[in-house]
Amino acid sequence: MQLPAERFQADFSYAVEAFAHGPDPERFFAVQAKILPPGGRLVIIDDCLSDAMPSRDLSARHARLLDVYRRNWLLPGLRGVTALKSIAEAKGFRLIRDRNLTPYLRLRRPRDRAIALLVRWFRSRMERHTYLKVLVGGDAKQKCYREGLIDYRLLVFEKLACGTERDG
Repeated sequence: MQLPAERFQADFSYAVEAFAHGPDPERFFAVQAKILPPGGRLVIIDDCLSDAMPSRDLSARHARLLDVYRRNWLLPGLRGVTALKSIAEAKGFRLIRDRNLTPYLRLRRPRDRAIALLVRWFRSRMERHTYLKVLVGGDAKQKCYREGLIDYRLLVFEKLACGTERDG
């Protein structure tokens, strides 16, 4: 988020399972726009809010589930693909590939089911400890995937020619 463009130039940049943890998606794309040349590629592989879910009309249960996931996994940058595309376009990028990788995830493994039981019994105590919070968040993440609230996506953006960036 603080790469000096004069020292860091690249044709390709990526964020794998890190983007959603960032505090400011707009700043992320602005920094990438400075270090990538026209035609440069930016790949993000991470969780995204499902654009199929209406953000305003979430049930109380779904809203709580997303809150548990965001809070325990520290995800201030979690956004939907439509929002990311808009942010990227404002910074001079266009989305050239969007692939949903969620079907390739292995959910509900025996370990995941054991963690789900622990969370059901001890969640309030688990959320008091750094490591155990991650387990609570991971359980919520699994449920979010299964209920279609989030998707695991591969997004490829291309930097447009100079002068195409809007809003700085």
